[in-house]
Amino acid sequence: MTLATKEAVRNIARLRNINLDNYTDADINDLLTFTQDFLEGETGRVFDSQSKADTKYDNSGSKFVTKYWPLLSVESIYVNKTLVDPSDYKIDMNHGIVYFETDYRIRQAGFRETYDVIMNYTAGYDPVQPSVTRLVLDIVMICVKYNLSPYPGFISQITEAGSTIQISSEKKFMLDIEGRIQNMTILRMEQL
Repeated sequence: MTLATKEAVRNIARLRNINLDNYTDADINDLLTFTQDFLEGETGRVFDSQSKADTKYDNSGSKFVTKYWPLLSVESIYVNKTLVDPSDYKIDMNHGIVYFETDYRIRQAGFRETYDVIMNYTAGYDPVQPSVTRLVLDIVMICVKYNLSPYPGFISQITEAGSTIQISSEKKFMLDIEGRIQNMTILRMEQL
């Protein structure tokens, strides 16, 4: 599932009088993929429905925190290569935290008491939230306008492009995008 469609990109470009004649469908799909990867990397969250598998060796507490959240479903949890019965844990689906009822730590002389966890689950949102789709379209339009690809640090490059061209409304828009990304990063930190 993608966060926005190429048709939506073409429609928003038309509304904003942005020329996409030099962009093939493949180019637009690449921009959408890069933008989704950028947002997921910056926030640590997935915004559509995705199957994930997390492995953590040497877990030492009574909980396990997934890399991605919120959780839509949990397919399986293995502790020390043994399938855990669903009655032996509780899950905070909104924050991706598994609380184990049983103490799985292996006691070994001279070592920390730890255990290994492998969890298969589906995380994200179904359907994609409209605010996320709007953010994706905004970022794609900025990339098209300034001929950029979204990657870590591209926001500062956009800001430099905005100052070079000296369009104050663009700067305000870019700061708004940067603020929205920072808010998503804050949401990521709230999980922990």
